[in-house]
Amino acid sequence: MASDYPHYFIGIPIEKQYEHWLGEWQTELKEKDLKYKSWTHPADLHITLKFLGAVSDKDIKELKDNLAENFRYQSFQVNIGNIGFFGKQNNPRVIWAGVENNDLLNKLQENVENVCISLGFTKESRPYRPHITLAKKAKTDNRFDQNLLLSFQERKEMTVSRFCIFRIHPSSSPKYEVVKEIILK
Repeated sequence: MASDYPHYFIGIPIEKQYEHWLGEWQTELKEKDLKYKSWTHPADLHITLKFLGAVSDKDIKELKDNLAENFRYQSFQVNIGNIGFFGKQNNPRVIWAGVENNDLLNKLQENVENVCISLGFTKESRPYRPHITLAKKAKTDNRFDQNLLLSFQERKEMTVSRFCIFRIHPSSSPKYEVVKEIILK
């Protein structure tokens, strides 16, 4: 798949009420002088199921058709909240809100992965770690206080009633466009 094609991913959009809540967390984190090159626009907050990368129009159409045909799941609940990070403790490269790793979410992600593999997409080699990215690309002069995590321990229950194929528009804000929505029962 050529790199000049648009980039896509499959993910679960965050319900509007939680976009606002997590957006408030981002504001509080910024006020604590955390320096990141990229803060996720609240409308772009999501739980990734599968990153696809560059995909042709033909392949994205085939994926849309296959996902629409292969998913007859019930909606389910997932707990979101708590702040965590990826990277070095004193300067993490990503700050995220946690997502409960439950059986229904894992099954959905595994089935999305299997449909993608059957269509020729590369299998993800890393274990699935659901999260909602709040900020990424830490600046080198960032100083992260681990005690900060204690201030963001609230959790909320969110209904997962759909997932989407998103097209990435890197120079826009928000930058993710829904190109296909798959509704769960």
